[in-house]
Amino acid sequence: MLPNQLYSFNPRTNDLRMAADGFVRPIGVKASPDGKTIYIGDTGANLYEHEPLDLQGSRTIYAFDRVDGGLTNRRLFAMPQAYALAADGIKVDSYGSVWAAVAGQGISVWDKSGLLLGGINIPVAGGNLGFGRPGEVYLLGDNTIFKVSVSKIVVGA
Repeated sequence: MLPNQLYSFNPRTNDLRMAADGFVRPIGVKASPDGKTIYIGDTGANLYEHEPLDLQGSRTIYAFDRVDGGLTNRRLFAMPQAYALAADGIKVDSYGSVWAAVAGQGISVWDKSGLLLGGINIPVAGGNLGFGRPGEVYLLGDNTIFKVSVSKIVVGA
């Protein structure tokens, strides 16, 4: 079994290589609109039914610079609020704002510098999100799909 790292796979050459390490459990990978920054969530909360929940585990989003196909300059981008379990379903809008489905919370949105802009709470644990038409965000959570209307200028990248 491979360690919990981010891997890059080239299907033409069957080359598998480690792209980033140092994660408890990498989750939710997304690139910025220009492709120069890669965002990766990390959770140590143990969200799986066969493992005990670890409320002290890592819940972090890291940013990396993408250079020559590799990832460099790992840095802390954002930390979901303390009661959140994980930031998954990371998406980036056309302005470079980072959206994440935050388990136990709903949706959180950060600007491209990592400043928390706000959030959308839902009554169930969120698991993933996606952009629809301009001004539409969909959140998947506990057997439910939520459609959230936001400003029409919000468009997925």
